[in-house]
Amino acid sequence: MITAVYRKFLPFAMPFFLLGAAWLALPHLGYVKHAVPKTFSYLPYIIFSLGIVLSLRFNLTRIAFVLLTFCLAYWGYRAVLVDGQSSFESKVVFHMLCLLLPLNIALFAFMKERGITTFQGGIRLGLILFQIIFTLWIIRDGRQEIYQLLSKDFFSSNLGSYPLPQSALIMNGLALLLLSITYYLNRSSLETGLMGALVAANLACFFVGSESVFILFISAAGLILIVGIIQNTHHMAYRDELTGLLARRALNERTLMLGRRYTVAMLDVDHFKKFNDTYGHDTGDHVLKMVAGLMQKVGGGGRPYRYGGEEFTILFPGKDLESAMSHLETLRERIATYNLGIRGKNRPNKSSKGKRGRGSTVKDKSVSVTISIGVAESSGKKVSPVKMISEADKALYRAKKKGRNRVSV
Repeated sequence: MITAVYRKFLPFAMPFFLLGAAWLALPHLGYVKHAVPKTFSYLPYIIFSLGIVLSLRFNLTRIAFVLLTFCLAYWGYRAVLVDGQSSFESKVVFHMLCLLLPLNIALFAFMKERGITTFQGGIRLGLILFQIIFTLWIIRDGRQEIYQLLSKDFFSSNLGSYPLPQSALIMNGLALLLLSITYYLNRSSLETGLMGALVAANLACFFVGSESVFILFISAAGLILIVGIIQNTHHMAYRDELTGLLARRALNERTLMLGRRYTVAMLDVDHFKKFNDTYGHDTGDHVLKMVAGLMQKVGGGGRPYRYGGEEFTILFPGKDLESAMSHLETLRERIATYNLGIRGKNRPNKSSKGKRGRGSTVKDKSVSVTISIGVAESSGKKVSPVKMISEADKALYRAKKKGRNRVSV
């Protein structure tokens, strides 16, 4: 249970570690600003520019748009808000910052990657430009009625002199809800990075009266997004996109760190090509996901990897053959007894049509698959991991020759 909770909260560790580091740096801001006065004020521009370059390099344009929004927000802060909120212009800019930063974070989090030079990319750039023009229009024409709407109290509260307007609080609540939904759907480090950036943006606006603190937290927002980009890129390089398991590259690197004693198992889904031909590749993908999901629950300290196609690998570092065998037998039995529901061929995909189809002769099916497993043990000898994987692969073929759905050594 502790491990499950740890895995759920681990993706949030880095964003909130950076936020905590920024908070702990508050007492030392005076020294930093004194030591590097000019560089400190340009720090957010440097961070945002680096983040935009990285996000464009890895085709993460929605993160690039969020960083561009932060960059423009900081430019507006330096142009108007550094000297306080005494003028109508500065008050409007402050309220728009508090409102538009969470709005843009939520909007771009929900959008799909479409590039910058595409038509959709042009629309998104136009959306950001519209926000700038709209803000300038309010200031130029002195639109008091719009400012009063932005600063309006929508509910009674005991917040006293709380600096953020209630419209911004409402928008932040909606943004957090939308980010939670996108994280639930995607489980990506980009979503946790956007959540961290949202918190950092709020802290920056909260301390808008202090230039150094505003710079610190707005810079933290950019750093959090950069870390999210790096984590996402690492995930793409080392994780299998379909199953979510660590991929072969991660396996190759992990074998370099193995000691002399370990056990390796090679797994293969029985008759998978025939299964694909019968039920289709979509169902085949669901089978691979199911197998991978059950593999992640293997005990004994086993670490599962997708080797390629319908083949998987489990490493048991520091374990002998006997201790690994019981866990592999349990895994084999779980997969063999697992019933996977599949949609009938003629059943409509849309839920409304599907409800009508449930009363007809169209029926869903459930299928099951089996796996064969080959196991090899290092026995404390100095044997190449490549050789051990090859031995496990030979044992896998022996399991198939003996009739499949079994563990062989």
